[in-house]
Amino acid sequence: MKNNNGFTLIEIIAVIVILSVLLLIAVPLVSKTITSARKDTFIQNAKDEIEIAKAKLLNKDLAVAKHYKQEEKPTRCKTPPIGYYTSIPNEAIGTNKKSTFGFEFIESYVLAVNVSDNGKGTGTKDKIIYYYGALDKSKNGIQYTQEDKLNKNKIKLGNETEAYFVIKNNPEKYSIMYNGVTMLYKFYQTCKKN
Repeated sequence: MKNNNGFTLIEIIAVIVILSVLLLIAVPLVSKTITSARKDTFIQNAKDEIEIAKAKLLNKDLAVAKHYKQEEKPTRCKTPPIGYYTSIPNEAIGTNKKSTFGFEFIESYVLAVNVSDNGKGTGTKDKIIYYYGALDKSKNGIQYTQEDKLNKNKIKLGNETEAYFVIKNNPEKYSIMYNGVTMLYKFYQTCKKN
């Protein structure tokens, strides 16, 4: 008499093969979905940081860490004059210290650039354009990108990351593209928390 209470070896192997195929399909899809959600959140956080930086800059809620005229350094950060930029690190506005990918930021800045009314840095009326750039310790990040052009396709992950502009050292001039024209803007100030 045969005992039919258990599974045969072939049945067990068939179940293992089916589960393996399902895992091979499911894991990349779940991973891709998680990465996409992290990128979406990264962009939303960047937009939030720009809004906070705008408000703090306009309300003069930030102190000056470094100014292009050290001997005449003002105490409060303000919008830069035409042809200049102001850098605002995320520490100054009290936002996320880690990226949505779980790593601490090496750098994360909002740039306020006064392109003037004609977009060429030579007009007479102020026009402040905001840019965001960040890089975490795992080299996930985004190059300095104009506020209205921020999207998840601009985010680079790990080894995909291209050369990043470093604003920490406050270069005397910084090349920024606006309306398809690349212009050199001069360093005005770096802000810090009050």
